[in-house]
Amino acid sequence: MIQKLFNNSISNVAILLLRLGVSFVLTPCILKALGKHEYGIYEIVLSVVGYMGMLELGMQPAVTRFIARYAAVNDEEKLKRIFSSALVFSTAIGALVAVALMLWAFAGAQGLVPPNAPSSRYTVFLTIVACQVLISFPGNVITSVHHGHQRYWLTSGLTAVNTVVGTSIIYFFLKHGYGLLVLTLANTIGFTLKFINYYLLLRLDKYGGYRFAFKYVSADTIRELVGFGFKSFALGIATRIRNSTDSLVIGTVLSPSAVAYYVMPSNLVNQLRNFISAATLGFMPFFSELNANSTPEKTREVYYTSSRYMVGVVVCGFIAIGFLGPRFLDVWIGSEYGQEGRLILYILAFATFIQMINPFHGRILTGIGKHGVLAKIRTYEAIVNLLISIVLAKIIGKEGVAIGTLLPALIAEPLILYIVCKQIAGQFFDYLIQALLPSLLPCIITALFYYVLIANFNPIGYGGIFIVGVSGSVLFVLSFIILLHRDERCRLFNIIKTRSI
Repeated sequence: MIQKLFNNSISNVAILLLRLGVSFVLTPCILKALGKHEYGIYEIVLSVVGYMGMLELGMQPAVTRFIARYAAVNDEEKLKRIFSSALVFSTAIGALVAVALMLWAFAGAQGLVPPNAPSSRYTVFLTIVACQVLISFPGNVITSVHHGHQRYWLTSGLTAVNTVVGTSIIYFFLKHGYGLLVLTLANTIGFTLKFINYYLLLRLDKYGGYRFAFKYVSADTIRELVGFGFKSFALGIATRIRNSTDSLVIGTVLSPSAVAYYVMPSNLVNQLRNFISAATLGFMPFFSELNANSTPEKTREVYYTSSRYMVGVVVCGFIAIGFLGPRFLDVWIGSEYGQEGRLILYILAFATFIQMINPFHGRILTGIGKHGVLAKIRTYEAIVNLLISIVLAKIIGKEGVAIGTLLPALIAEPLILYIVCKQIAGQFFDYLIQALLPSLLPCIITALFYYVLIANFNPIGYGGIFIVGVSGSVLFVLSFIILLHRDERCRLFNIIKTRSI
């Protein structure tokens, strides 16, 4: 089981890094091939589709959670009902979204067509997007079933192949003068082939032998899924408001030109947040399975141990951001942004660190079906964040918006940790001792290393920053492992050894 978690975490992180690399290479190519207008259209329509995807009402995490739960107790009847019922629900929602896009298309693609240009090109574009949506909604259910069985390694592997092949084909066509329609069509074909492969694998007995059948479609099952999923939906809305309103506040209260000084350091911090999110993703179905057939003591032991290692990753990452982040901003986008964004970077990094010292809270609360309280806390936090940000932006500027993110986190995160500890029959301070304390001494050692190295060698450029960052990270990892208890260190080496084989 631990080996499966390790494989899932590594594969999820690898896919995240692959997508970052693809985005880095492909985005300039897409922008050049499409031009500003059509690139803007492409991004706007995909954003609209993304928001329309919220109409699923949290179906994906619901399917993942219940598949994991009933697979743990081998309830084949429930598994079949969840699969068929969720597939019908998501296909129906996908069809509604596709129809809305088609109506937009055949109404002349209003809002997309440049002045004095024919609308046919954009009608075809929206039609292709509608087809993609029609495939994606049920495809997401199929993916969630695999995730419920903790097969993230499988979906990540197929996604990696699909991404590399698809990106190569898209790059070829864009370089040969093709634009918006070919890009959208290629993406749609890629989505379709990926989901077909997922479904064919799901039909194999080895992977559950799932078959869609109307006799397994149940209104009660759909209500159960939607009831659970709506809490995830509310949590997602609150989290999106908390993470996405800062730019709006700065642009409205201060000026649009001030947004860039905030967004750049914010994006840097968010990359580490995304990394941690990818690494912890596979734990939600695991905690659901654990909740179904294990004792609270076993759940608590796994939670503390997993958190100890992930907190180590969090601390290692934020030390690097603290010492090297401003220098990276100087090189990446210019010294002006590095200077203006330095304090914002420190405040946001600290706020995000506070949020990440309990990195599995969302995974375990969702896995055991107690994420409704998390949705409420995140909603209140988002509202307080917004109000404080507006007030402080008027008083002290863009740094006040960052403080507006930090202050609610100082209240919300300890409360969430207390709730998690209560659910797993643990103690607040026991968690701090077992999960946070092991990273304290490695943190001090690594911070001193960064301070001395930067003071004496003054790394300049991407190469220097990379070398110092890797050196500091290696030192942190080595000191963290050395300071572990001998038995735990041996278990860790066995996991790594098994993985390498």
